[in-house]
Amino acid sequence: MTKHIKHLALGLSLALVLSACSQAPDQEKNEQEAPVAQTIEKDAPASPDNTPPSDQEAPTSEEAEKLEAMEAAAQSFTATLTDDVPPANALVAYKEMIPHMKPGDLSIEFIKLEKHLIKWSMKYTDRLYSERGIQELIPALNQSVQWPEGILDLDLVDNQDLKDELSEMIDGAIKFVWLEGSPYPIVDYGKLEGLKESLIPPLAAYVELAALESNEVSVHDAGIVIPWNDLSDRLMKAEEVLRDIDGSAILIEEKVRLAYMQYFDFYTLGLSNTPVVDWNSYKVQKEVLDSYHRFMETYPESASAKQLMAYLALLQDHDYKIPYGDQDQFSAFMAKLEALKTAAIEELQSGHTHSHDHDQDHEHENPLEMDLEQPAEDTGGKD
Repeated sequence: MTKHIKHLALGLSLALVLSACSQAPDQEKNEQEAPVAQTIEKDAPASPDNTPPSDQEAPTSEEAEKLEAMEAAAQSFTATLTDDVPPANALVAYKEMIPHMKPGDLSIEFIKLEKHLIKWSMKYTDRLYSERGIQELIPALNQSVQWPEGILDLDLVDNQDLKDELSEMIDGAIKFVWLEGSPYPIVDYGKLEGLKESLIPPLAAYVELAALESNEVSVHDAGIVIPWNDLSDRLMKAEEVLRDIDGSAILIEEKVRLAYMQYFDFYTLGLSNTPVVDWNSYKVQKEVLDSYHRFMETYPESASAKQLMAYLALLQDHDYKIPYGDQDQFSAFMAKLEALKTAAIEELQSGHTHSHDHDQDHEHENPLEMDLEQPAEDTGGKD
């Protein structure tokens, strides 16, 4: 029987969804327009062409010094966001901005930092899988890993140059996940959690969500590697982040939407190596159904619980089976499930102060997109 669910883009984890979702050109342009300059312009003395009312006082010398320090810190940070400056420098420069900025402005700068780290995680991937990387860096990295915990101890690396090179990556909020024995760099959001107090609440919650994945991936090698209840809690966390997005956090809304979609798919369908069904009968497993009921009891007012209740009704109509063996039934089943997911997302985004037109083609931007197929034939076994 062919695999029903194909997991693309290395099958690493949902951390890649949070790390690799690109932004639209207009959005990138808006990010590059420094919010610091906008804040300074609002608070600075008016120019001769824009004379303030007579009762408006000029800024004190202390206020002027604060504005100057804020602008200098922002310029120093921006100077680190280049292809030839390691991400650890940007991390240090961001921390130096924190005392000088309000959370709203810092949140926009944080999104720039995240984008920079993502870019460098890809650069490091290219470096690891260059000829030199395969011959020297990857063996050194493997030498430093303590299994089964997967903890890195760079003191185990004999070559000092290679040790320093790996240290540069780790110091820049990069960590490694292993896929079939091969390491891949991703952003270490667990390290970035230390910055969340400087952010607006919705963006801080996003960092917490991303840290859950980078600290312990939910998906690995086409299988779900955390308990069903833990997966359901991450679905709920993604719901909360998506529901509460506003202000500067609008810039990461698409990432969170894609993450929510993936959690919803994983929870309702599973993956090839950890399906929600028994492959012999196509019947949903008891532990999965138990998790569904637990979710609805724990989060009864959530949008996900509402759609999960509808999903259970759909399963009941099919004797708690997913009809993989019948192409027509399977297509109709998947269309209904997709409608439930869409309804949940629409409810969560209904309170936002903007609108998006998410057509079906747009969803294919997901770097971990799953292609659901009905099997060519039913052999009664699992590939």
